[in-house]
Amino acid sequence: MQKAKADYQQGNYRWVAQVTSKIVFADPKNQDARNLEADALEQLGYQAEAGTWRNFYLTGAQELRNGVQKLPTPNTAKSGYRAGNDAGNVL
Repeated sequence: MQKAKADYQQGNYRWVAQVTSKIVFADPKNQDARNLEADALEQLGYQAEAGTWRNFYLTGAQELRNGVQKLPTPNTAKSGYRAGNDAGNVL
């Protein structure tokens, strides 16, 4: 972690993100590693020119800091539709 923190200060954000991700996967409760990885991903997001990469990095940083947001699953199928059709009719 000391080397990763020093490399973060030198601007080696991609390397720091790779190394700290290994630490986070090995120990998800290591808050220091999670915060350092989030900081590195945030810096990569700020530097990214493409919107898709920016979103990827910033979303990763947010999930490391706040956890994955659980969204409700919409129930779009009507109960009558499911009751009236078996798998053979749908497929």
